[in-house]
Amino acid sequence: MVKFEGGLICVKDIQRSRRLYEELLGQTMLEDFGENIVYLGFALQEKTCWASFLDVAPVDIKAGRYDHELYFETEDLNGFIEKMKAYDVKIYQPIQVSSWGQRMIRFFDYDDHMIEVGESMDYLILNYIKQGHSVEETHEKYQFSIDYINNLLKR
Repeated sequence: MVKFEGGLICVKDIQRSRRLYEELLGQTMLEDFGENIVYLGFALQEKTCWASFLDVAPVDIKAGRYDHELYFETEDLNGFIEKMKAYDVKIYQPIQVSSWGQRMIRFFDYDDHMIEVGESMDYLILNYIKQGHSVEETHEKYQFSIDYINNLLKR
């Protein structure tokens, strides 16, 4: 059996990127290997070190802007966007609203990896139920299983 452990993204300046992921995106570092920082589900890898592992030139390692994104959720999207103003990131899409009502923003990190931060689905589900909707109506709107919604209500 093969178990997925997480992804790795290459960055030019690991300390600058680390500040973005830890301070703005609130990620907790699990391991610090100097040229490799491990978080839950993904890692940052210094580009020059990664190039040496692959036996290629650092210039050959390029981020593909639209082939992936790292996805995060928050219960306070407005607060996150306000905090984001202190970081020099390129916004790709200002606040968008999905067909199911989730608000999100997309931007590029310092190495052109796309980041999406959206409202927490749990937060949306609980607010929808607080507005008087049934578990079944919530299931229909958000497509989460009835078991998932009931377990969320028990927390």
